[in-house]
Amino acid sequence: MPVIVTANKLCYSVYHAESKILHSTYSGLVNNKANQILFQEHLANAIEFAKDNEIRGVIVDIRKLRGSYVKYFDYLESTGYPALKKSGFAYEAIVVSDDLIIANVSRKLVDILTRLRVEARIFTDLPEAETWLAKQVK
Repeated sequence: MPVIVTANKLCYSVYHAESKILHSTYSGLVNNKANQILFQEHLANAIEFAKDNEIRGVIVDIRKLRGSYVKYFDYLESTGYPALKKSGFAYEAIVVSDDLIIANVSRKLVDILTRLRVEARIFTDLPEAETWLAKQVK
C-alpha cells in the first residue's frame, strides 16, 4: 500500500515500501513565486522522509510541469540527491512530455545524476519508466 510522503498543489509523492520506490508527480508552472516555495517545501519533506526510509529508486513524473526548474539544480546536487543517496537511492526515471524546455532541462539533470553515480533515464511513457525502474531496484 503506497504511503503519501508529501503533497501540495504543485507536487505529490507516494512511497512504495515493498519496492523502495518514491513516485513524485509535479504539475503546474514551476517559475512563479508561490510554486517555487511549494517546490522547495516538497523537496525538504521528501529528504526528511528519506532519513528513516530506504529509497532505492525515484520516478519523477513531470509531464504536466511547465517552465524551467534549472534554478534547483545546485540544491539538488549539493543537498537533495546526496541526502537521498544515504537512504540507498541509485536510480531515477524521469517522465517528460513533449515540452522542449522540460526535456532539455531533464537531460541536464541526468548529467548531474550521472556525476553523482545515480543511473537515470528519461521516458515519455509512465508504464515504461515504471517497468525499467522496477527491474533496476530488484
